[in-house]
Amino acid sequence: MKSATYPSLKNDLKEIRAATKLEVVYTHNPADKRDLHIGVVIAPLQAMRELPAGQRPKKVIGFEVWRNLDWLPDAEKVVTDVSGHDNLAAAKRRLQFADCRR
Repeated sequence: MKSATYPSLKNDLKEIRAATKLEVVYTHNPADKRDLHIGVVIAPLQAMRELPAGQRPKKVIGFEVWRNLDWLPDAEKVVTDVSGHDNLAAAKRRLQFADCRR
């Protein structure tokens, strides 16, 4: 599926939101140059916009994880605390491991 307008995806996201009552939604960086990655941003935004205002999350955060941020000045870096989120911490460790193997 390469289309953010794929109706099943949008409906699935609305159902997930209704079932979980998430207050914060994390999605991809909206400034990405890849169409497939932009689809990851557009689909949840479309789904959330169709929800009644009272059912929408309080915050939506678009971000991207880079393996190496040497090109970005320290003052521009934002560290996201992943403590308490074992799945995100595990993903971070896998990225660091993959980067070390290059």
